[in-house]
Amino acid sequence: MKDSPVFLVGAERSGTTMLRLMLDHHPRIAWLNEFEYAVDMVGQDGGYPDVAEYVQWLGQHRIFRATGFEADSTLGYEQLIDGFLAQRKTNTGKPIAGATVHRDFDRLLKLYPEARFIHLVRDPRDVSPSVIKMGWAGNVYTACTPWIEAEQCWDRVEALTSDERWIQIRYEDLLENPQQQLSRACELIGVEFDPAMLGFHEDTSYRPPDSSASQRWKKTLSKKQVRLIESRCGETLIKRGYEGVHDRARGPGAAGRLYLSAQNRAWRMKARIDRFGFGLWMRAIVAKRFSPNGMYPRVKARMDEITKSRLQ
Repeated sequence: MKDSPVFLVGAERSGTTMLRLMLDHHPRIAWLNEFEYAVDMVGQDGGYPDVAEYVQWLGQHRIFRATGFEADSTLGYEQLIDGFLAQRKTNTGKPIAGATVHRDFDRLLKLYPEARFIHLVRDPRDVSPSVIKMGWAGNVYTACTPWIEAEQCWDRVEALTSDERWIQIRYEDLLENPQQQLSRACELIGVEFDPAMLGFHEDTSYRPPDSSASQRWKKTLSKKQVRLIESRCGETLIKRGYEGVHDRARGPGAAGRLYLSAQNRAWRMKARIDRFGFGLWMRAIVAKRFSPNGMYPRVKARMDEITKSRLQ
């Protein structure tokens, strides 16, 4: 089992980047970020995509292009995906490679039946404001959707995975006692904890773990916002060890949901225009519809450059 790959899974904005950097700073571990391209084209029934079409799709994938990996279309799909982890080992000179996956990570079990998992979970009342800040959602009611989907996905993984093949780390516990939680992760991976993992901030844009980053929602969210999040996440929130404020919080009615949906669409559109500029935003819409294989890849590449420059 110790030869099977380990994946870091959890919702975006849950602290996966910080934990990934910590793991990657271990002298024996190399970690890939945003490995969703390994599962995005796998069908819900577990069916693999046509490899030639998949390799063509990878050619326009911002995250994959940044890796510099080679994609050999003569390989089978499982060999191709495994080859990306192997290339990460070769490029870093480290014997162990893992990867972060934020969505549909239950599909990894088709590729790697004996895969091991580090499940990172963060309070959705802190995740949702962070999602809004990124411009991915316009209100907390909508912003908690990725968290819900990721936790539902984890429930599926947990049901199919023996206890010795996974651990769960709460983001808040990682901030409070990083060495303890990293030691647990190292034990799962099959290595000893190394102090270099705690020095990740010395050559990245991230700061050292700070427990004051926990439970910021208590100071930043209104009672209405907390109630909206708990109306959607309540049962899972409690299941993950967090304490709810509202007992059986009720969600909005039909009219309220309609308003929140419209607000979300308007906010996301504004966020994209603010980020890319009206001209580039409009060109992307037109090109995607009328020139998906001509002008659109060039427009998308420009948008990817802007997105990359703004990411931490």
